[in-house]
Amino acid sequence: ANEGQVFALISSDKKKGVLLELNSETDFVSRKDEFKSTLKKISKIAIGNSLENKEKLLNFNFDNGKSVNDIILDLISIYGENISIGKYKYISVKDGFLESYVHGGDSGKIGTIVHYSGNESELGRDIAIHITAMNPKYINFECIPHEDIEHERNIFNSEVFNSNLNKPKNILDKIVDGKIDKYFSKLVLYRQDFVKSPEFKVKDIIKNKIDILKYYRFEVKK
Repeated sequence: ANEGQVFALISSDKKKGVLLELNSETDFVSRKDEFKSTLKKISKIAIGNSLENKEKLLNFNFDNGKSVNDIILDLISIYGENISIGKYKYISVKDGFLESYVHGGDSGKIGTIVHYSGNESELGRDIAIHITAMNPKYINFECIPHEDIEHERNIFNSEVFNSNLNKPKNILDKIVDGKIDKYFSKLVLYRQDFVKSPEFKVKDIIKNKIDILKYYRFEVKK
Protein backbone atom coordinates (compact mmCIF):
# COMPACT_ATOMS: atom_id res chain seq x y z
CA ALA A 1 0.00 0.00 0.00
CA ASN A 2 2.25 2.77 -1.30
CA GLU A 3 -0.36 5.36 -2.27
CA GLY A 4 -2.56 7.35 0.08
CA GLN A 5 -3.49 10.67 1.63
CA VAL A 6 -2.38 12.73 4.62
CA PHE A 7 -4.78 14.61 6.89
CA ALA A 8 -4.01 17.11 9.67
CA LEU A 9 -6.44 18.14 12.39
CA ILE A 10 -6.00 20.73 15.16
CA SER A 11 -8.35 21.18 18.14
CA SER A 12 -10.23 24.48 18.49
CA ASP A 13 -7.95 25.60 21.35
CA LYS A 14 -4.87 24.69 19.24
CA LYS A 15 -3.50 22.47 22.01
CA LYS A 16 -4.05 19.06 20.41
CA GLY A 17 -3.25 17.85 16.93
CA VAL A 18 -3.29 14.74 14.78
CA LEU A 19 -1.30 14.03 11.63
CA LEU A 20 -2.44 10.85 9.92
CA GLU A 21 -1.50 8.99 6.76
CA LEU A 22 -3.94 6.47 5.30
CA ASN A 23 -2.46 4.22 2.62
CA SER A 24 -3.96 2.33 -0.29
CA GLU A 25 -2.54 0.30 -3.16
CA THR A 26 -3.59 2.74 -5.87
CA ASP A 27 -3.98 6.48 -6.24
CA PHE A 28 -7.37 5.79 -7.85
CA VAL A 29 -8.70 4.61 -4.48
CA SER A 30 -6.96 7.25 -2.35
CA ARG A 31 -8.64 10.01 -4.37
CA LYS A 32 -12.13 8.61 -3.74
CA ASP A 33 -14.47 10.65 -1.52
CA GLU A 34 -15.19 7.65 0.70
CA PHE A 35 -11.47 7.16 1.32
CA LYS A 36 -10.97 10.83 2.22
CA SER A 37 -14.05 10.97 4.47
CA THR A 38 -12.84 7.86 6.32
CA LEU A 39 -9.45 9.50 6.82
CA LYS A 40 -11.14 12.55 8.33
CA LYS A 41 -13.43 10.42 10.49
CA ILE A 42 -10.50 8.47 11.95
CA SER A 43 -8.61 11.72 12.61
CA LYS A 44 -11.58 13.17 14.50
CA ILE A 45 -11.83 10.02 16.60
CA ALA A 46 -8.10 10.21 17.33
CA ILE A 47 -8.08 13.83 18.46
CA GLY A 48 -11.40 13.61 20.28
CA ASN A 49 -10.17 10.72 22.39
CA SER A 50 -6.49 11.72 22.74
CA LEU A 51 -5.24 8.46 21.23
CA GLU A 52 -1.48 8.62 21.70
CA ASN A 53 -0.29 5.93 19.30
CA LYS A 54 -1.37 3.85 16.34
CA GLU A 55 -2.15 0.73 18.38
CA LYS A 56 -4.55 2.61 20.65
CA LEU A 57 -6.14 4.22 17.61
CA LEU A 58 -6.74 0.96 15.75
CA ASN A 59 -8.20 -0.79 18.79
CA PHE A 60 -10.36 2.10 19.98
CA ASN A 61 -14.05 1.19 20.19
CA PHE A 62 -16.32 4.12 19.45
CA ASP A 63 -19.69 2.84 18.25
CA ASN A 64 -21.33 -0.19 19.94
CA GLY A 65 -18.05 -2.09 19.97
CA LYS A 66 -16.97 -1.07 16.48
CA SER A 67 -13.28 -0.22 16.30
CA VAL A 68 -11.25 2.04 14.04
CA ASN A 69 -9.75 -1.11 12.54
CA ASP A 70 -13.31 -2.16 11.61
CA ILE A 71 -13.76 1.13 9.73
CA ILE A 72 -10.67 0.32 7.68
CA LEU A 73 -11.92 -3.22 7.01
CA ASP A 74 -15.20 -1.71 5.76
CA LEU A 75 -13.22 0.44 3.34
CA ILE A 76 -11.22 -2.58 2.17
CA SER A 77 -14.47 -4.42 1.45
CA ILE A 78 -15.66 -1.50 -0.72
CA TYR A 79 -12.55 -1.18 -2.88
CA GLY A 80 -11.02 -4.65 -2.70
CA GLU A 81 -7.45 -3.56 -2.07
CA ASN A 82 -5.15 -3.28 0.92
CA ILE A 83 -5.75 -0.14 3.01
CA SER A 84 -3.92 0.66 6.24
CA ILE A 85 -2.85 3.48 8.53
CA GLY A 86 0.73 4.46 7.74
CA LYS A 87 2.44 7.19 9.73
CA TYR A 88 0.55 8.56 12.73
CA LYS A 89 1.28 11.34 15.21
CA TYR A 90 -0.83 12.64 18.07
CA ILE A 91 0.54 15.72 19.83
CA SER A 92 -0.73 17.54 22.92
CA VAL A 93 0.85 20.73 24.30
CA LYS A 94 0.31 22.80 27.43
CA ASP A 95 2.18 25.90 26.30
CA GLY A 96 2.21 27.62 22.95
CA PHE A 97 -0.03 26.55 20.08
CA LEU A 98 -0.27 24.19 17.12
CA GLU A 99 -0.82 24.95 13.45
CA SER A 100 -1.07 22.64 10.46
CA TYR A 101 -1.09 22.61 6.69
CA VAL A 102 -1.79 19.95 4.07
CA HIS A 103 -0.79 20.62 0.49
CA GLY A 104 -3.80 20.15 -1.74
CA GLY A 105 -6.61 21.10 0.64
CA ASP A 106 -8.16 19.07 3.45
CA SER A 107 -6.13 16.02 2.44
CA GLY A 108 -3.16 15.51 0.15
CA LYS A 109 0.21 13.87 -0.27
CA ILE A 110 2.15 16.09 2.18
CA GLY A 111 1.13 17.53 5.53
CA THR A 112 2.70 19.23 8.54
CA ILE A 113 1.91 20.04 12.17
CA VAL A 114 4.04 22.61 13.99
CA HIS A 115 4.33 23.50 17.70
CA TYR A 116 5.08 27.16 18.41
CA SER A 117 5.59 29.48 21.32
CA GLY A 118 3.94 32.88 20.97
CA ASN A 119 0.49 33.65 19.59
CA GLU A 120 0.89 34.65 15.93
CA SER A 121 -1.45 32.02 14.51
CA GLU A 122 -1.50 33.38 10.94
CA LEU A 123 2.29 33.44 10.80
CA GLY A 124 2.31 29.94 12.26
CA ARG A 125 0.25 28.69 9.34
CA ASP A 126 2.62 30.37 6.87
CA ILE A 127 5.57 28.60 8.48
CA ALA A 128 3.67 25.29 8.29
CA ILE A 129 3.20 25.95 4.56
CA HIS A 130 6.94 26.60 4.24
CA ILE A 131 7.87 23.37 6.03
CA THR A 132 5.47 21.39 3.87
CA ALA A 133 6.98 22.86 0.71
CA MET A 134 10.69 22.99 1.62
CA ASN A 135 11.09 19.90 3.83
CA PRO A 136 13.76 21.16 6.25
CA LYS A 137 15.61 18.47 8.20
CA TYR A 138 16.53 20.55 11.26
CA ILE A 139 15.06 23.60 13.01
CA ASN A 140 18.42 25.30 13.59
CA PHE A 141 22.12 24.49 13.58
CA GLU A 142 22.04 23.57 17.27
CA CYS A 143 19.63 20.72 16.42
CA ILE A 144 22.03 19.01 14.00
CA PRO A 145 23.46 15.81 15.54
CA HIS A 146 27.24 15.78 15.83
CA GLU A 147 27.44 12.58 13.79
CA ASP A 148 25.59 14.22 10.88
CA ILE A 149 28.10 17.06 10.79
CA GLU A 150 31.06 14.69 11.04
CA HIS A 151 29.66 12.52 8.25
CA GLU A 152 29.54 15.49 5.88
CA ARG A 153 32.89 16.79 7.14
CA ASN A 154 34.56 13.50 6.17
CA ILE A 155 33.07 13.74 2.68
CA PHE A 156 34.19 17.37 2.20
CA ASN A 157 37.62 16.65 3.71
CA SER A 158 38.24 13.98 1.08
CA GLU A 159 37.02 16.27 -1.68
CA VAL A 160 38.93 19.38 -0.62
CA PHE A 161 42.20 17.90 0.63
CA ASN A 162 42.62 15.57 -2.36
CA SER A 163 42.16 18.37 -4.90
CA ASN A 164 44.15 21.12 -3.15
CA LEU A 165 47.35 19.39 -2.10
CA ASN A 166 49.49 22.53 -2.28
CA LYS A 167 47.38 24.72 0.06
CA PRO A 168 48.02 25.00 3.84
CA LYS A 169 45.87 22.88 6.13
CA ASN A 170 44.34 25.87 7.93
CA ILE A 171 43.10 27.25 4.58
CA LEU A 172 41.66 23.88 3.59
CA ASP A 173 39.93 23.56 6.98
CA LYS A 174 38.23 26.92 6.37
CA ILE A 175 37.10 25.77 2.93
CA VAL A 176 35.60 22.63 4.48
CA ASP A 177 33.85 24.68 7.18
CA GLY A 178 32.37 26.89 4.47
CA LYS A 179 31.09 23.90 2.52
CA ILE A 180 29.53 22.42 5.66
CA ASP A 181 27.80 25.70 6.47
CA LYS A 182 26.46 26.00 2.91
CA TYR A 183 25.30 22.36 2.84
CA PHE A 184 23.39 22.50 6.11
CA SER A 185 21.95 25.96 5.44
CA LYS A 186 19.72 24.33 2.82
CA LEU A 187 18.46 21.83 5.39
CA VAL A 188 18.08 24.11 8.43
CA LEU A 189 14.64 25.69 8.70
CA TYR A 190 15.78 29.01 10.17
CA ARG A 191 18.37 29.44 7.38
CA GLN A 192 16.06 28.66 4.46
CA ASP A 193 14.63 31.35 2.18
CA PHE A 194 11.04 31.89 3.26
CA VAL A 195 8.81 30.36 0.61
CA LYS A 196 6.34 33.28 0.52
CA SER A 197 9.04 35.98 0.54
CA PRO A 198 12.32 34.46 -0.70
CA GLU A 199 14.20 37.71 -0.07
CA PHE A 200 13.94 36.92 3.67
CA LYS A 201 15.17 33.99 5.74
CA VAL A 202 12.70 32.15 7.97
CA LYS A 203 14.59 33.38 11.05
CA ASP A 204 13.96 36.97 9.94
CA ILE A 205 10.25 36.35 9.36
CA ILE A 206 9.64 34.88 12.83
CA LYS A 207 11.99 37.16 14.78
CA ASN A 208 10.41 38.42 18.05
CA LYS A 209 7.05 36.96 17.01
CA ILE A 210 7.08 33.17 17.42
CA ASP A 211 9.54 30.37 18.04
CA ILE A 212 9.35 27.00 16.31
CA LEU A 213 9.61 24.31 18.97
CA LYS A 214 8.94 21.13 17.00
CA TYR A 215 7.35 19.96 13.78
CA TYR A 216 6.17 16.76 12.11
CA ARG A 217 5.96 16.38 8.35
CA PHE A 218 4.41 13.38 6.59
CA GLU A 219 4.74 12.68 2.89
CA VAL A 220 3.21 9.80 1.00
CA LYS A 221 6.12 8.13 -0.76
CA LYS A 222 6.01 5.25 -3.19
